Amino acid sequence: MSLSETIIQKRQKKWNIFIFIISLLLIVRLILPYVLLHYSNKTLAALHGYFGHIHDLDLSIYRGAYIIKDFYIDKIDSSTQQRTPSISSQTINLSLEWKSLFHRRFVGELEFLNPVMRFTKEKAEPAAMQKETQTIFVKYLKHLCRLKLIALKFSTAKYNILTQPLYPK
Repeated sequence: MSLSETIIQKRQKKWNIFIFIISLLLIVRLILPYVLLHYSNKTLAALHGYFGHIHDLDLSIYRGAYIIKDFYIDKIDSSTQQRTPSISSQTINLSLEWKSLFHRRFVGELEFLNPVMRFTKEKAEPAAMQKETQTIFVKYLKHLCRLKLIALKFSTAKYNILTQPLYPK
């Protein structure tokens, strides 16, 4: 084997390794949104007393962000198993801060577009309702993103308070 053949074989081996790594990264990039969507829906479905679902998830690695589309969490009545809408949002944009990632910290922003929060008042005090809603919201945020939030934005938010009549007809 001559010297030129050895050099050609080394170059060919380097190119094969390079193509393999690029192909592997491309496959991971194509599969990752579906894996994240499945994990998120599994986590939301496992919330005790609640059921949540995400319709679509878009991943933007360059921005360090992902966009959640058509998200909702429903409260499940323990006796009838009937769902009552609780929290929903048309779009949720979660982005990471690259500078913090280089310092081994997960810091980011969370923006809700057209969120709707529904509070139902049955036989509960307003303080208890507020605490329960905060608990749901915090549970969802902890399961969705395990990072420190520097900004939480709500664009065109709606808050509905549903009350039951004192004397049913």
